[in-house]
Amino acid sequence: MLAKHAHTVLAAWTMWAGYFYIGYGVERESFATLCTIWVLGAGLCYWWVHSKRFSLRHGLWLGVVIRASLFFVTPELSQDFYRYLWDGHLLHLGVNPYQYTPNEWIQQFESTRIPHAHTLLVEMGELSANNHSNYPPLHQGVFYLATIFGDRLMYGIVSLRVFVLLGDVLVCYFGIKILDLMSLPKKRILWYVLNPLVVLELTASLHLEGLMLGLLLMGLHSFFHARTGKSIWGIGSAISLKLLPVLTLPIIIRYTKTFKNWVIVAGAMSVVLITFIPFVSKEMLVNYPKTIGLWFTNFEFNGSWYYIIREIGREILGYNPIRTVGKILPWVSASILLILWVKHPLKNKSQFFDLATLSFCVYLFFSTTVHPWYLVLPLGLSIFGKYRFPFAWAALVVLSYSAYGQSGFKENLLLITTEYLWVYALLIWEVFYKKAKAITA
Repeated sequence: MLAKHAHTVLAAWTMWAGYFYIGYGVERESFATLCTIWVLGAGLCYWWVHSKRFSLRHGLWLGVVIRASLFFVTPELSQDFYRYLWDGHLLHLGVNPYQYTPNEWIQQFESTRIPHAHTLLVEMGELSANNHSNYPPLHQGVFYLATIFGDRLMYGIVSLRVFVLLGDVLVCYFGIKILDLMSLPKKRILWYVLNPLVVLELTASLHLEGLMLGLLLMGLHSFFHARTGKSIWGIGSAISLKLLPVLTLPIIIRYTKTFKNWVIVAGAMSVVLITFIPFVSKEMLVNYPKTIGLWFTNFEFNGSWYYIIREIGREILGYNPIRTVGKILPWVSASILLILWVKHPLKNKSQFFDLATLSFCVYLFFSTTVHPWYLVLPLGLSIFGKYRFPFAWAALVVLSYSAYGQSGFKENLLLITTEYLWVYALLIWEVFYKKAKAITA
């Protein structure tokens, strides 16, 4: 009996050991190790979803064990959580996190008022320390709750991880319900549960994209069941957490074209506006839009079309044209999205998720900054449709970590090109050449 399941046991142990090793023993500068384990994890995840010997129950339990073993990890792949805790401590002081940059606060007030102020300031990085907070209201609420139990750094880390795990629970619970509603294999949820992108960027690194996805799925599940109130709450909360789910609203309006859909969209946006009210001030109205704009005109990482245009611009102009290109690309993205929302078939739930998946990918394709955890949303939504290129992208995005080396930050354009060539090749194959029918698993 043991020999019969030897491959499954070995594969499970290998995945757990790999994720555990990255969580506790690998820095992001160790690209070769990180890349090897990441790709291996993606391969095992793919194998398990298709393996008849590996059940949904086995996969969920393995996911629980992996997450439990990473519960006390201090993130190494991302330093964002230091800014999370900084904003949370500011809120406990009654300070609007959109009002001051961390460096401004240090210069004007006593740093001792914020626990571990120097550590948080140094570790969050110069980029974060010099800019105002860009995290929406519900995100700030999580930061506040994560810093409520004490001043020790580990208390904050563990508290943040509780919210990350809550997101995973929501994704699994409502994801399985939606799969059941669509008569699709429930085992598909393992594309999320065991994915290295999810485990390493959310569980280990404390990003809240999983909570955003879980709230969105909660809202969409209620939407498909015509439960207006719960749908408004779920979708509105998802937008208030990360803003990006706002791209689902045009799809909701078009789906079945009923007046109730307009009510849901209006209600969701009302929820978002209400959550902003406690933070509204003259400084916030200036700083927040300005900070959001920086992601289009100042910051760049793992870009796609932007990098192509940037290199052409450098050859012609002799300098980086990000300030101009960053203002144009959102309009290009919006134009393509508008065409997509109007022309894409939308007759059933599967096409709803296909359109949502493509919408988020179009947005990312024309963004100047694409951090790995940004892919959690298209990856999670693709579970319910026919496209699998987001899974391949989630596996290949680890190539962007080649930018972090012992000698400093420098992106490897050859590896980034490799990443996107594979992604676009798979996208074109799935959209234009593959038979238009849902994949069974």
